[in-house]
Amino acid sequence: MAFVSGIPVWLFMLYGGVVADRMSRRKLLIMTQSLMMGLALILAALAFLHWVQPWHVLCLAFGLGVANAF
Repeated sequence: MAFVSGIPVWLFMLYGGVVADRMSRRKLLIMTQSLMMGLALILAALAFLHWVQPWHVLCLAFGLGVANAF
């Protein structure tokens, strides 16, 4: 899990810095927090429906890593 969520940080760290410098901090914060909220809602829905699989968790962790990179 830590490896999968850490990969996007290494891949998008420099690009995220450029985006953070050029965008409004408020807009960027709202976008990243909304993405994290969406990922949490997807995981909650999968868990409530008893459909969650290990690959779901890994994909959601990758998405969380992308949000953290920005």
